[in-house]
Amino acid sequence: MIKKIMKQSLSILVVLALGLSGCQDLATQNFNNPDEERALAQPTDVENLIAASYYTWFIGLFNGYPMESHSTMADYLSYSWGNFGVRDLSSEPRKGIDNTTSWNYRAFVETPWFRLYSAISSTNDGLKALNDGLEIEEAVRARAFAKFVQGSSHAMLAVLHDQAFIFDETVDLETTTLELSPSQDVFAAGKAQLEEAISLMDANSFTLEESWIPGNTFTNVELAQLARTLLAKFMVMQARTPAERALVDWNTVMNLLSNGITSDFVMQDTETEWWHSNQWYHFNVNTTWGRVDYKLIGSSDRSSGYQDWLNTPVADRDDFEMDTADLRIWDQTRDADGKQNDGLYIHNNGDSRHPASRGTYHHSQYMAIRWPDYRDNNGSGAMYIILAKELDFLRAEALLHTGGDLQEVVDIINSTRVTNGGLPPAELTDGPGTIADERDALKPASLWAMLKYEKGIETFGTFVSNGFTDRRGWGELVSGTPIHSPIPAAEMEVLQLQVYTFGGVGGDGAAPKRSSEKVGTQVH
Repeated sequence: MIKKIMKQSLSILVVLALGLSGCQDLATQNFNNPDEERALAQPTDVENLIAASYYTWFIGLFNGYPMESHSTMADYLSYSWGNFGVRDLSSEPRKGIDNTTSWNYRAFVETPWFRLYSAISSTNDGLKALNDGLEIEEAVRARAFAKFVQGSSHAMLAVLHDQAFIFDETVDLETTTLELSPSQDVFAAGKAQLEEAISLMDANSFTLEESWIPGNTFTNVELAQLARTLLAKFMVMQARTPAERALVDWNTVMNLLSNGITSDFVMQDTETEWWHSNQWYHFNVNTTWGRVDYKLIGSSDRSSGYQDWLNTPVADRDDFEMDTADLRIWDQTRDADGKQNDGLYIHNNGDSRHPASRGTYHHSQYMAIRWPDYRDNNGSGAMYIILAKELDFLRAEALLHTGGDLQEVVDIINSTRVTNGGLPPAELTDGPGTIADERDALKPASLWAMLKYEKGIETFGTFVSNGFTDRRGWGELVSGTPIHSPIPAAEMEVLQLQVYTFGGVGGDGAAPKRSSEKVGTQVH
């Protein structure tokens, strides 16, 4: 078992978290004070430290690294620029992660790791101060929020990395030697911390200040609902394979969702502080940035175009115009030049402007236009973090896994498929579909196929790594895609441990080769 002192690692957290190189396009605000004695001197200092831990958690996840990187690895988003490592991470054949301190885009590995531990460190310091007797007016609120961030941080470390340290307020870095734990154990620790947070929220009345989670003044009841929702999501996201996804405690997931949020979780962004904008902004800002991948929308094509594209060798694929009945992609009318007019969420912008030399298979004619206000305000405004509809889709998947009410599954699918997409309604006669088998090729429509399509097109670009963890758990990542990240090389070198990596066709921690690399079942 690997054992190393954590203190020397944590000493570089703030430096690396705020000074990561590579194209980040990130404006940061340093809430972390390296002077621990001063930071913990007054009750307001401790409360501010705990309140700011959510910012550190959020900005470590909801930005280009890993959000935009993972979207290209999942084939939800497509482009071949170097930004956020997407050319390295999404080109085919897939390569392993360049886990070195010299990789220009090492922030893909480093940003989540160091920022999540920075968030944990802040919550630990705050909780230690409370445990040592520091009296503050809203002590229970601070403790509950600290546990909320602490648990969410450990859970996301488990979702993203193969192993990590379990590090809470009981650890004395002067005397304790920590072990690297496998992701399953790290997730269990995060789950327990979130459950403790929920218990505190359920038992005590308080209200968050708006600055803690911008745009929201959650009561204890509302924060508990958000915590339950996140826990349900994390339980599903942490699965690496279809077998692991099937073993998720889906009944507990449904129970958490039933007591979770009932409307969209929305935050208010400012251009210079939170900036969740990369995925949304870069999709909408100009024609040379990201495009919607055909593997997200292609299964709605009524022509043979998508199937022909799938049947074409990867290197020879290029963009094409779909004939889709989905009103979210095309409103079924054309302009004076014969160009498809905009759909509800997506716009046909014509030929891709990405370098052909980097692979025409990255090309797509389609761009997202769902949140134009965010674009027009230069990355400021409402950020849709979790859509209520996503929780319905999770419930529908749980029903399919547990043999639940298929009529409810049909109703959930049709609530967007018909209402937003204008597509023919799903019917009970379509059948549930075989979750384990419907991965590799175009097949007749089923409820499972339609559910996956609806979840993809309706929730695309919201919560971090949604598409990546879904396709990982569904067994739909392109072979060789890394299924998780290693511990960053910078961390391993400090700990004097052997640097390692994942991914590449046939490599360790890589998505396996399937009978076909075709992803998408006909849903038109």
